[in-house]
Amino acid sequence: MIPLTYSRSYVILSVLLLLGSGLFFMYNITLMPLSDLLMAAWSPDHNAYQQLIFHYSTLPRLSVSLLAGAALSLAGFIFQQVLRNPLAEPATLGISAGAWLALVICGLWFPVVLIPGREWAAFVGSAFTLSLVMLLAKRRESSPLSLILGGMVVTLFFSSVSAVLVLFNHAALMDLFLWQTGSLVQNDWLTARWLAAQLAIALLLLVMLIRPLNLLSLNEPTAQSLGLSVRYARLLLLLLAVWLSSMVVSRIGVISFIGLAAPAAVRLTGIRRLSARLILVPVTGALMLTFADLLVQTLSQAVNTEIPTGLATALTGAPLLLILIPRLRERHYAVSSSLVPRRVRSPVKLLVLMSVLLLLMTWLALAFGRLPGGWSWSVGEPLQNLMTWRAPRVLAAIASGAMLAIAGTLMQRMTANAMASPEVLGISSGSAFGVVILFMFTGTLSPAALLLAATAGALATLAMIVALSRKAHFSPERVLLTGMATGTACNAVTALYIAGGDDRSLLLLNWMAGSTYRVTPAEVGPALMILLVSLLILPLLVRWLDRFPLGEVVMRSTGMSVSYSRLIILLLAALLSASATLLTGPLSFVGLIAPHLVVMIGFQRGFSRLLASALMGAMLLLFADWIGRNLIYPWQIPAGLCATFIGSPYFMYMMRRQNR
Repeated sequence: MIPLTYSRSYVILSVLLLLGSGLFFMYNITLMPLSDLLMAAWSPDHNAYQQLIFHYSTLPRLSVSLLAGAALSLAGFIFQQVLRNPLAEPATLGISAGAWLALVICGLWFPVVLIPGREWAAFVGSAFTLSLVMLLAKRRESSPLSLILGGMVVTLFFSSVSAVLVLFNHAALMDLFLWQTGSLVQNDWLTARWLAAQLAIALLLLVMLIRPLNLLSLNEPTAQSLGLSVRYARLLLLLLAVWLSSMVVSRIGVISFIGLAAPAAVRLTGIRRLSARLILVPVTGALMLTFADLLVQTLSQAVNTEIPTGLATALTGAPLLLILIPRLRERHYAVSSSLVPRRVRSPVKLLVLMSVLLLLMTWLALAFGRLPGGWSWSVGEPLQNLMTWRAPRVLAAIASGAMLAIAGTLMQRMTANAMASPEVLGISSGSAFGVVILFMFTGTLSPAALLLAATAGALATLAMIVALSRKAHFSPERVLLTGMATGTACNAVTALYIAGGDDRSLLLLNWMAGSTYRVTPAEVGPALMILLVSLLILPLLVRWLDRFPLGEVVMRSTGMSVSYSRLIILLLAALLSASATLLTGPLSFVGLIAPHLVVMIGFQRGFSRLLASALMGAMLLLFADWIGRNLIYPWQIPAGLCATFIGSPYFMYMMRRQNR
């Protein structure tokens, strides 16, 4: 008698197969009769256009989706088994982003490397990324949450670097940019045959490594006592998983979360035998990706726009990540600041000094820069002529940096999490999501409507993070992972809208890069007003912020309403994040860096810390905007991307310093 778990698995696979087959025939039966479809599969009539399309495009795409789904699910299964991490897969570990960056770099400066095949460049980039992620998590014994957290940070940094390279080499990298979204469109059988050969070799190697793979699921001393060389077995299996994922990325682009979803689905059936899971995981992954691709084809036909399959899997995978995060069991790792506490003796004098420095930087940003004739100091009438273009940018950078820094400080104090910030927790992505929803359902682009939509998106994202993290008592790493997963879902919707070809998508794409060069005085005025009002409100919140790190019990014992105080802070943080995002886009790490620099200087508590953070954030983004405007003149690097280049390595440094 077949066990119940196996019956469940067969039911799941049968349902997926039936749904996929139904979609496949629904999509293609309208093109030609069933008899012609069967004929076109084996010997198409070269005078019949629809049969040629079916034989050289539809069937290869179906084959590639099956093979790629199997390869990605196997890679995810190996990562999860070796690292004992149910969230591990090529996307969450940053491997896909590393492969993409490697291909971008080779395509620009080392095209000769791509002659033997793109897969080798992708493999090197993937292996380097995995090594970096494991190095970041080493001090926490490569715990599951720290590995995923490191993978998401590396993904953000590598994606930002790739975005800059694509931005300034758009013509040369246009095909690579479209490939990055994960399209399965095929014109021949070459990719399908190549993937089939590579997958066959990988399966043969995996069969030979079943025993080491099974032993690595145990703890290291037990595996060693059974005669396994843990270090070499882990290295060999990880390289195999990296190869499986990089060969898919090199051929069809980034397909996210299939390596997470397929092993999770098989695990939920209750099957424990490794040999059975090795069979069911690739089959499930192949059917999942095929079903997703067939659904995407059906939707693309309905809206008359090609929707990349990779974006669709990212959109559905992020909620799955949110569901799986609470299932992790691991010891608590504090995510507090590793900086040595110190106190400044005279905060007022230092605040005055920072204000003077900000004024000096503002004057330099307005008067000094590169012009067609070279570097130039502008005074008098030339400066007045330049003020029309430079003044809005400078004021936008100051306002946006200050608001992000204040929002970051509020969130760090409220969650007792030194790595929290609007950018890391996906609040800025939520603001962008709100703007996209506004674009979808209305043609209104007024500043008031944009601010309302961005604030609603930021507040909804922040509220979701709080709701999903409350059961874990706001564990810092759970908060970070929940925020990053939520931000991933928002980014997927935004990218899907951009890929849809709306007339305003180019404007949205430029804005998301974090540039200030389109800012107008009409947009800067409301932002400055919001910043001023926030600074007037902040002194009223100091008592709450000083008690949040002590815990809810202490707060209630002192007569504070935790829910009410948290709601007020959430509203203010959402409004500040949304206002800043509207000016400079969602890409920036000012909300993370500025509060930590202020702590290093000596501001520990009270209103002085909030005010110092605002001044520091304004200076950081103002400097990033000036650098982006002048470094490669006449071209420009968006201020948000410049800040990300500084912020992402700093975040990695913070992770590396934890729990020394």
